[in-house]
Amino acid sequence: MKKIILGLFLVAASVVANAQSFRVGLAGGYNSTWLFNKTVSDAGDELDYASSFGGQIGVHAMYSFKEKLGLSVDILSNTVNQKYDGDAALLEQVQIKYVSVPVLLKFMGEKGPYFEVGPEFSFRGKVKAAALNGDLEELESDIVDEFYNKSNISAVIGFGVDIKASEQIAITAGLRFAWGVSDVTKEIDGDDDYEPTNTAVGGLHLGVSYIFPSK
Repeated sequence: MKKIILGLFLVAASVVANAQSFRVGLAGGYNSTWLFNKTVSDAGDELDYASSFGGQIGVHAMYSFKEKLGLSVDILSNTVNQKYDGDAALLEQVQIKYVSVPVLLKFMGEKGPYFEVGPEFSFRGKVKAAALNGDLEELESDIVDEFYNKSNISAVIGFGVDIKASEQIAITAGLRFAWGVSDVTKEIDGDDDYEPTNTAVGGLHLGVSYIFPSK
């Protein structure tokens, strides 16, 4: 393990030393979050989605291959909430905690605008649920492992602007959207009516980072 950590440290140090531009910092956002499932979507007024929101916060790094092209990686503590309305609703809210790692190509304009695209890999943490008129309670681990997959993959696009507060400090403000391409839940044997559940997250993305001086 020590050799692996040392190796990763040496690789990171080499990248910083040779990068045309390398930055690290903090990133976060506030999003509209959804857990889409065809069973809910087709239920009509008896069962419907309610507006739900969740935040994310973590660390950010970006390596620029060229002046207008870079690769960014975030490690984010990410919350996906879904609330429900309707007479057929069995739950009022479901909340899933993830550690999400978006790996994005970032295309940058001369005066600060950017566009980003790539995959996001999310690893499930705690799952909470609330019955009608109840409080959110953490589900037991055996229930979570039986009904929820441990990972999720999303396709991400985003755009915004990078503002240089100084030669070494950059502030990022933009919008980012992620659509889950894998199933959040697990198919139960014998359930012929099973439908997959996909995440959808979109909202404000903010960041502040330190730019290492170019060599």
